[in-house]
Amino acid sequence: VVEAAGEAMGALGTDATHPGGWCSWYYYFTKVTEADILTNLGVLAADGPNGPEFGCEYVMVDDGHQTAIGDWLSTNHKFPSGMASVARRITDAGFDAGIWWAPFIVSSKSVIASKPPERLVRDDRGRPILGLMNPGWGLTTPMRVLDTTHPEALDHIREVARVIGTDWGYRIQKIDFLFAAAHPGVRHDRTATRAQALRRGLQAVRDGSGPDGFILGCGSPLGPAVGLVDAMRIGADVTPSWST
Repeated sequence: VVEAAGEAMGALGTDATHPGGWCSWYYYFTKVTEADILTNLGVLAADGPNGPEFGCEYVMVDDGHQTAIGDWLSTNHKFPSGMASVARRITDAGFDAGIWWAPFIVSSKSVIASKPPERLVRDDRGRPILGLMNPGWGLTTPMRVLDTTHPEALDHIREVARVIGTDWGYRIQKIDFLFAAAHPGVRHDRTATRAQALRRGLQAVRDGSGPDGFILGCGSPLGPAVGLVDAMRIGADVTPSWST
């Protein structure tokens, strides 16, 4: 049944070798800087792509490069050279460049959240729904959800994916918190199911990243993502942590 469903939906990556790489998240978390990336890139470059010690094919810049959740094309002061420059340094060293973003959520404090409110999923009283709360982004800062059935929201998502992949040069796009696009709420297209809303958003990312882009999905219902992402993190984050 699974094989039949995958074939019918055009599942991607089934014949490909799982890529290996380095990701900034599991040591630097949101405090990552451009200098951190380049320092680690130097170590990886000495080993070489698919080298004997690390075996890395890509170098991933995770959460911490953006000015706000949702303002993905605006880079903060920790990356003074800009994200396109960082991608060039990674690719010049022989690795695929990867970057993290969350296409369907926006911070209530972001610039994108101040755009026309109809771009956001709303409740029955017309208020933006809560997508999630993340202590790493502020205990009092709610995340809103882009309406992935609204043409303007889809255009925005598609353009961000295009800039990241084509203009900046990140072949690998790690997209996170995808479940938010399937939250219950009132949408522009009231006939769309929650699964359809999620899939339309993922299609926009795929269209923007292009056929050669590699999309890694995270935090996503599995079914609607088949055929649109190349790989999926199907479990929770694997951060090692201890508390007393």
